[in-house]
Amino acid sequence: MLAAVTPPGSTTVVGNSPYDIAAFLRPQRAAALPGVGPAAARSLSRYGIYSIGDIADTPLTTLQRLLGTAAGRQAHTRSHGQDDRLVVSQAAARSASAEHRFDVDELNPDQHHQAILGVAR
Repeated sequence: MLAAVTPPGSTTVVGNSPYDIAAFLRPQRAAALPGVGPAAARSLSRYGIYSIGDIADTPLTTLQRLLGTAAGRQAHTRSHGQDDRLVVSQAAARSASAEHRFDVDELNPDQHHQAILGVAR
């Protein structure tokens, strides 16, 4: 992923100009492009496509033949720095957890039920 370019606790700033965007994207590995997973990256590498710049230089029809119509179009547009996905600054948590510890081993199912209701609030 492209986020791996930036060390933890740091920020990478890329300029708005097409030149700045291309200078940042082109040398990155093909697998760093969102939507290009390990299988797609292996498939692309068989044809000499190793970087995001290689993807950008590959004709759209060729990418669609290699990756499929939708995935090829997506890789082509993202390799040119275009991404229509919304940016969410405070994304919702993917999961949440809670726990309840009994003071002693509890075998009563009613107590288990009450504990579950308590942490579910």
